[in-house]
Amino acid sequence: MDAARRAGLAPGAFVAGLVADVPALSAGSSRADHTAALIASRGELSTLSRNIRHLTKLLREGNVHAALEYRDMLMTLDDDIRGHLTLASGVLADLRPRRPTSVASKPSVT
Repeated sequence: MDAARRAGLAPGAFVAGLVADVPALSAGSSRADHTAALIASRGELSTLSRNIRHLTKLLREGNVHAALEYRDMLMTLDDDIRGHLTLASGVLADLRPRRPTSVASKPSVT
């Protein structure tokens, strides 16, 4: 199955995803594309984290002049984090089945 290969899945997993109505598969988009977008966003968040750690170090050292260079980053911090969370939640929602699979819907026996 060409569609399964493009999605980066085995044919059986692809068909199971279609049956479960996984939005990323039923819309014809690629699971790999969704994962790549999430990885890129996580990379940006990682850079942001390093910058905040460096800013904290500068402030602890009392180096206010150097710390002021981070002002613009801090002004957009809320939007940057919200953007990542919006992207991440959208990607995860698109990769999650809308309908429970037969295995997931069966109660577990202990």
